[in-house]
Amino acid sequence: GFLQDIVVRNNVFIDSGIHPNCPTIKLSFNTNWVGQKAASDITIEDNVFIGSGSAVLNAVNAENVKITGNISVDPLRYTAIANPVLAYIDTCYYMNAVSGVTVSGNYLFEQTSYAQGNKFINEDAGATLSDNAAFIDSESTIDKEARALYEDENLSATDIVSQLKEKAAAFQ
Repeated sequence: GFLQDIVVRNNVFIDSGIHPNCPTIKLSFNTNWVGQKAASDITIEDNVFIGSGSAVLNAVNAENVKITGNISVDPLRYTAIANPVLAYIDTCYYMNAVSGVTVSGNYLFEQTSYAQGNKFINEDAGATLSDNAAFIDSESTIDKEARALYEDENLSATDIVSQLKEKAAAFQ
């Protein structure tokens, strides 16, 4: 079927997709269907992703994809362990045969610098990029803070995202 008007908002994903080839969110369809978009109007917004196996998002044959306000911590952790060469060229969001992609206001924290160049999205995706920030967090400060907030049963995912955004904005 055709996926449209999908919104993933205010969620906390911890150690999801822990296999080196397993993204947290996968919107992937046969690349032979290029020209026949299988997903449209996808919004990934205000989420926290910690320890994804590979890219946080993998999208193929999609249009009008908006990725905004997310915090990703070590999204290539398991790829880097299994195959450091792949982690070197990989990105936080990977897309193929897409159009109308916007990536803005996202934070990326890595323990060490895995991806080189544009760490957010592969260049051939043709995305519009703005106000994204990438940091080396060798002490895993944001990772530890996120896990501690997640374990607090009195906090909603919205609360966790909000508190982590404040910490991310102040990160130096």
